[in-house]
Amino acid sequence: MASYKLTYFDINGRAEYIRLAFVAGGIEFDNELINRDMWQAMKPTTPFGQLPLLTYTKAEGEEPVKIAQSNAILRFVGKAIGLYPEDPVAAMHVDSAMDYMEDIMAPMQATIFPPRYAMPAWDGEDARMAARARLANDILPSKFAAAEALMAANGSGWVVGDAMTIADLKWYTHLNRFTSGDLDGVPATILDDYPNLKGLLAKVEAVPAIAEWQAAEQARKAAKNT
Repeated sequence: MASYKLTYFDINGRAEYIRLAFVAGGIEFDNELINRDMWQAMKPTTPFGQLPLLTYTKAEGEEPVKIAQSNAILRFVGKAIGLYPEDPVAAMHVDSAMDYMEDIMAPMQATIFPPRYAMPAWDGEDARMAARARLANDILPSKFAAAEALMAANGSGWVVGDAMTIADLKWYTHLNRFTSGDLDGVPATILDDYPNLKGLLAKVEAVPAIAEWQAAEQARKAAKNT
């Protein structure tokens, strides 16, 4: 029997859409949550010095395979659970949507980790907040508008096709970051003008297995913080 261990920090980040894929597909997995000290010890053993990391064992007694890069892991899991299309054209549309979400996320990530994007660290809080204002007012609206148009043209309430795919889980996870209120300078109402994007959040959360997972996670995190 195959086994799966997903290693990441105790945050949503780039692992939550993979977790949701496991949950939606009814596949048991070891959700290994590590802290920064544990990561520093583990980092040299990973393929690219990055998380998330999937350790996959096809059958008992076989050598585990370590898979890096969140989109590669998501596709791997998606194929196992039927949330990644077998048809190559349909798969291309899923890939295109997932790649476009990377275009949306990149400028946001640059406001958090500018050196990773070959940018100097912000010269004080005013500079950082000015960058967030440009993000919210000048960059994200056109990107969200394009994403909204894609969903409107599709017409099913899902990003691609007539049923949930891994693209929906990726979009859901990242769009939730923008509406979380955790990004100072980015209003939690930023998706209010994009009904299809907001509708996607509700649609994913209505999947019973996902709703159950999120309730359990909320309880776990609440207990952890008491």
